[in-house]
Amino acid sequence: MGTVVSTSGGQVSDVGCVVADGKECDILDAQVAAGYVLHHCQLAEGVTLKVGDTVTSRVNMELRRMIAPNHTFTHVLNFALSMELRRMIAPNHTFTHVLNFALREVLGDHIDQKGSVVMADKLRFDFSNNGAVDADKVEAIVCEQLAKQVDVFSREVALTQAKEINGLRAVFGEVYPDPVRVVSVGRSIDDLLANPKEESNKQHSIEFCGGTHLANTRDAKAFALISEEGIAKGVRRIVAFTMDEAVKAIAEGERLEAEIAKISDLPEAELGPAVGALKQDVDVAVIPAPKKATLRDQLATLQKKAELGPAVGALKQDVDVAVIPAAKKATLRDQLATLQMKAAANANKAMGQDVAAADTAVAEGKAFTVSYMVADASKAAANANKAKAMGQAVAAADTAVAEGKAFIVSFIDVDADTKATTEAWNAVSAKHPGLCAMFISPDAVKGKVLVYAGVPQECTNKIKAGEWVNAVLKIVNGKGGGKPTTAQGQGTAVDKVDEGVQVGIEFAALKL
Repeated sequence: MGTVVSTSGGQVSDVGCVVADGKECDILDAQVAAGYVLHHCQLAEGVTLKVGDTVTSRVNMELRRMIAPNHTFTHVLNFALSMELRRMIAPNHTFTHVLNFALREVLGDHIDQKGSVVMADKLRFDFSNNGAVDADKVEAIVCEQLAKQVDVFSREVALTQAKEINGLRAVFGEVYPDPVRVVSVGRSIDDLLANPKEESNKQHSIEFCGGTHLANTRDAKAFALISEEGIAKGVRRIVAFTMDEAVKAIAEGERLEAEIAKISDLPEAELGPAVGALKQDVDVAVIPAPKKATLRDQLATLQKKAELGPAVGALKQDVDVAVIPAAKKATLRDQLATLQMKAAANANKAMGQDVAAADTAVAEGKAFTVSYMVADASKAAANANKAKAMGQAVAAADTAVAEGKAFIVSFIDVDADTKATTEAWNAVSAKHPGLCAMFISPDAVKGKVLVYAGVPQECTNKIKAGEWVNAVLKIVNGKGGGKPTTAQGQGTAVDKVDEGVQVGIEFAALKL
């Protein structure tokens, strides 16, 4: 009876027969239970069995022979898949170490690892820090390690000996085995043990780790820091790619940058819609975070150019037909030409000069039509600000809802325009009625920061707009107020906007 192989490990059981009273009873299945192999048989006619009876089993050896190679190669396939998964995980694991090293270089020794997930397609690293991180600097250091094609070393070392290595990074509270495996990027274990106190050891990533790693950093192909955000009070999270995922993300960033370059010389009438479309593409693109920030800045400049261009064009027409002294007309034409040129390079500054030039003409009483057109242009700019605020807010809200988030804290590039941010909240609450939102809009020229919060009525038992706003305004040196559902205020510390955003995120995360 023991010769029958039961169903196990994915393989079906043997089949055959049990001979009892000289008759064959077919074996339909065999299963293991309580340490016994239980045979499920179809008894032949006239056969009865009782405890103590002796029977003989016969296995269909031909069927077993046919099953054996498939079972063996199931194991081979499983091994191959495991090795492929390990190959895909290794670059993300090694570059989690390199990322940890880069963060220490940028932020200092105070940072601690708060969590880490290494997958085949990405890495996620949580760490302690108050405030946003300069993702550009961090990514640059990591990419430098890749470009240098640095060897990766690993070896088991006595725990007391390993702890003496200067620059060693270990997870606080973790209990390590003895001996412990040391992984070093760029310096051999022999060199570390020969000179454990060497100050230059801190110039390398050195950690306790039993995981899978590359032999050399070049094997990762590429690195892309995709996002950096706060997830709790004093805790930040970075998500990054290596290998083909990083290559694709970098290529997509370069493609979008090329698209922005293409539209930069479009006429103002076509530029605005083109900028709006590309803004949406950039917002949802999976590209390196530093590249995304650069592209957003480029689009903001083009947006200012698109808004300023029509106003300048209209003013040029009025100046051309105005009955004013020839010398003054020539001066105004020069000023407008200068504005057009500067708009492409620095739209914010150009708009300020445009209004200043018009104010001068009005003060001299010689170009009343210029003053009229500036007012008209300001109205057009205000409407454009509202449209822009609504577009940016709704795009951020769409992303948040898709990610299952209950709130957003978003920059709105409208130079602290209160009417525009109000319209932004109206647009978000109409499309996503259950979402809480905070909009922060700095105006570097005027030195002020607008903070606006909107909370659905059903959420006010958890979070109140006024409390949310004032938590951020304390950081940006301001004050404000309002109702539990909507509140706003202004501050003057433009340089603390990033810190204010972090406080806004942490406040909402604790409440919702």
